[in-house]
Order: sequence, then structure tokens, then C-alpha cells
Amino acid sequence: MKKKKMILAMIAGIIIVFVGIILFFLLRGKTVRVPVATHTIKPWSKVAEEDIGYVELEEDIIPDNIIVDSDNILNRYIIAQTTVYPESFFFEGMLIDAEMMQDGAYRYLADDEVAYELYTSEIKINAKAITPGMNIDLYLTLKDGNNIHSDLLLANALVLEKYDRDGGIIRNNDPVASLAIRIKRGDVNYLNKALALGNMSAIVSSEAYSSKDTKLNEESEIIQYLESDDISVDE
Repeated sequence: MKKKKMILAMIAGIIIVFVGIILFFLLRGKTVRVPVATHTIKPWSKVAEEDIGYVELEEDIIPDNIIVDSDNILNRYIIAQTTVYPESFFFEGMLIDAEMMQDGAYRYLADDEVAYELYTSEIKINAKAITPGMNIDLYLTLKDGNNIHSDLLLANALVLEKYDRDGGIIRNNDPVASLAIRIKRGDVNYLNKALALGNMSAIVSSEAYSSKDTKLNEESEIIQYLESDDISVDE
């Protein structure tokens, strides 16, 4: 009889433990893998996969301003005056996309490339119809005595950003004061001289969204005029 009571007590104990385990998982909230920093990340740093670790948290205790999807963190930048410390969460508002940064577009420049600023007051252009990421062709017209020379000067110049008169990046339909375009370093002098000597037009071609590199039209007589030291161009 005593042995039977012991067996029943053991069975009851096992049932109690089993029920306790079930209740633990039923009463516990759903857990979520939440991204945290694996080390100190400084301002303006680009967040990579190795910068992100994870901790398990119950879903119902996670504050709304904590980012739980790592896709909203990867390849974004930590904003100015913000440092993320090891094991710290990533909060909404502490990250920014490259294209939204004042100098974001310039981070894609290669070693032999520069961002050249074209002012809309100096060229013929429909700046509102041109958007960052679009390529434009630059045509130059020169008048030399009775002769007028007009030809393609630069093809596939990538528009990096549009700026207003205060130098702020334009994200709406505000008047455009200037464009930043990506060109090769060696083409800067040609553009400087072209703007000083003739009239420039920005044209959108069928290759506006191609990935071709910017190319100077070296075979054009326009280039020969720009390379000449004794050209006399009328006003």
C-alpha cells in the first residue's frame, strides 16, 4: 500500500511539473530576436552585418521605438552626435539612409571622380524634370567670329543631388539652384572653360537611367576649341 502511494505521488509530481512547464510557455509572451550592437559604433558609421548581434525578448515588453527588423538597420548610417554602445538597441531616429545625408551621394564617388556643381543660372536646363540618379548629356555652343560650333561635350553625367539656393538638398518641388553631377577629375577643366566661353545645355537622353560611365566627347571639334589657348570667343 505504501509503495502504491509512493508511485501515485511520483506520478502526481511528474504531472505537476509537466503542467507547470506547459503553463510557463503558455503564459510567457511570444519572444522576438531583437538586434543589438556587437561593439561601439561611432557617428556616421555604416552598419554592417558584423555590427549586429541579437537578444531574445518578449514581444509585449519591447518599446515601440526599438528597431526589431535588421533590414531596417543594415547599410544605413548612424546619425551625427550619436554613438551606439555594445549590447545597445538600435532606436528609431538614430539611423539615416545615405541618400538622405547632406553628403550621402558623395560617398559613392570613385577615386578618380568628383562631384561638380552646375548652377541652373549658368546652363539651359529643366531642373525640375531631372531627378538624382538620372544621367544627363551636356552640350556646348561656342561662337567664334562668324562661326557657331555646337556639339555634345559630356555624356552620361550622373546627377547626384539637387540643391536649393541655401545649399539644402531638395526633396520636393522647390526651385532648383544647382545640380551636383558625377564626373571624372580630368573633365573638370573642360567644364570650367566651357561655362566661361560658351553656352551649356543639359539634355536628357534615352540612356538617362543607364549605368554607363561619364564620357568626354574627345572626337568633337568642341574639345579642340577648349584645348586651344588662342581661341577668341565673342560675348
